[in-house]
Amino acid sequence: MCRGGDSDVVVTGIVGCAGLLPTVEAIKAGKDIALANKETLISGGPVILPLLKKHGVKMTPADSEHSAIFQSLQGVPPGGLKRIILTASGGAFRDIEAGELLRLCKEDPEWVRKKASTHPNWDMGAKITVDSATLMNKGLEVIEAHYLFGAGYDDIDVVIHPQSILHSAIETVDSSVIGQLGWPDMRLPLVYAMSWPHRLAMPYEPLDFAKLGSMTFLKPDREKYPSLDLSYAAGRTGGTMTAALNGANEQANEMFRNGEIGFRGIFDVGPLLLTGPFEPFEDLLRPPTEFSPSPLRSAQSPARPRAAAGCRHPFPLAGDRADDGGAQGGPQHGPLTRGHRRCRQVLRCAPPAVPPPYGCPPSVA
Repeated sequence: MCRGGDSDVVVTGIVGCAGLLPTVEAIKAGKDIALANKETLISGGPVILPLLKKHGVKMTPADSEHSAIFQSLQGVPPGGLKRIILTASGGAFRDIEAGELLRLCKEDPEWVRKKASTHPNWDMGAKITVDSATLMNKGLEVIEAHYLFGAGYDDIDVVIHPQSILHSAIETVDSSVIGQLGWPDMRLPLVYAMSWPHRLAMPYEPLDFAKLGSMTFLKPDREKYPSLDLSYAAGRTGGTMTAALNGANEQANEMFRNGEIGFRGIFDVGPLLLTGPFEPFEDLLRPPTEFSPSPLRSAQSPARPRAAAGCRHPFPLAGDRADDGGAQGGPQHGPLTRGHRRCRQVLRCAPPAVPPPYGCPPSVA
């Protein structure tokens, strides 16, 4: 279905890494991609980016944060981007202190499970709502922003913005900050992803600053949200590490929603699986057969028996790494640990999925 028909644009909105292979097929068929499935780049960014270039395909972001970054970049020249500022609502537990959340996880885990399935600002599916409660959704979006816009991980910041009005922003090299604002509404980024570089007149409610009144911003609590450090570390390590993180999170998220593990157990599964070894990228894209399931799916399976153990493994963190690119360059790879040296491929990143100059007409680009 992704390859057939006479469509110019394919919107990829399948939840999870199941969206990777259909996106690959659409790219091979020469279809432009409106990306609403972040796992495509998180699980296969070093493969997807060269495919876009090979087939002359455009990829535009269709989720609110990356659309905001993309819109803010319009007219910014090559080399003009200094920093990306990703905003996060904070999810279901944003107003609960880390210590109090830990107490609730021990004393009333079912209340925590129910609370994690609700979102204060957005109406979303079950999986992404839980990802918002753990802030894993934002950690994965950091990785996605790296592949979309070519920013180094040291140049991507996350800030809690409870009102979800500033959907994200950029800082340019002259210290200007440019952002995209609007009421929480997923229709606009989807329309822009399909209509870019044009602007279509839409009957949406305009933003009223007097009605809004105020906006607030906070630093994320990394004790309460260890998923942020996990995501940055996986991205800096590179290779198939981000695919492993995504697969582990998908499994842990499902286990939590099914009542098999508690809320804090979601954070335990990631480091367990990230010890490797991992499949080469070419094998990750192999279609499943009756006797050989896709490695993208089998990569998730070890999480279930290991989660019960509740143990933690060391994880490479920021600080000990060799930079392999800057704000406009490739990925930053950390040192190889013994557990994943054998199979992990360290690939220099291809040009970002949305390369500069942004929004310039073809005659200028």
